[in-house]
Amino acid sequence: MRTHRHHLTAALAALIAWSGPVPLPATDYEVSDYLPLAVGNSWTFGHEWYLNEGDGVEELDDRFIPGNWPAYEATWGGRFTITVERTEVIGGKTYYVLSGMPSGGWPPAPPHFLAGKKLRWEGTSLVEHDGTGEQTFFRFDGSGGRGTGYTIPTTEDDNRVTSVWSPWGVTQRYRFSFFGHDGYRHDDYGNFLPAWRGVGFVAGYGIAWAEEALNHEHSSVPSFINVLNPIQATLTPQQSGGAGGQSGSRVVKYEDARTGRTSAPSSSWGQVKGEER
Repeated sequence: MRTHRHHLTAALAALIAWSGPVPLPATDYEVSDYLPLAVGNSWTFGHEWYLNEGDGVEELDDRFIPGNWPAYEATWGGRFTITVERTEVIGGKTYYVLSGMPSGGWPPAPPHFLAGKKLRWEGTSLVEHDGTGEQTFFRFDGSGGRGTGYTIPTTEDDNRVTSVWSPWGVTQRYRFSFFGHDGYRHDDYGNFLPAWRGVGFVAGYGIAWAEEALNHEHSSVPSFINVLNPIQATLTPQQSGGAGGQSGSRVVKYEDARTGRTSAPSSSWGQVKGEER
């Protein structure tokens, strides 16, 4: 999948090397741009959750019950960063290893979030090695269109995935939804209850968010909501639209990804400040 736009001029490329936020250079997006895998790339998130103890939440999975939590309180769990730490060769194939979730935190990340995983791109598929073999949960080829989607090995009680692609400002995004877990159920009257699991990606940025909601079978609203909100990504020039040969990583704030704006590379800015001294 590609999006064709005008390319960066040499003058603007030079300006990006030292200036403040400016529009990102246009890019012909490859599928792999939905998750730029390069050692040192990272993504920062905010963690929020909502827990309604008075709504049968004790019957949900034990991993969501830490103790006596206020009813339906919005809780800010702070921010954290996952980083592509290194590569690892398994069976002759190179995987990029992402750091895990912070230790001691609650709740765990929503299912299917990429923290701690070993990943590689193969064509339009993001492939994961789980220690025993390869699995593919994210297909960026349109096969997960609304409707039946595609089946996956039962993981986190999910066995089916649908996906939706859409343009988003100057870039593009993919949303994946997972089905099969107990959170998807109907009440006694046949009404569908609001529960979901999903993961989103933005081209030229990477993994953008992850979320889940679970509910008790007699509730009309989710009993538990668990969300990772995107804050910013730090990418190498090749993944953030930098000019060839440009040094330094580039910070891309999520709210700027849609409009194609980005911060200056830290190494280039430090170099300019050094010259001023």
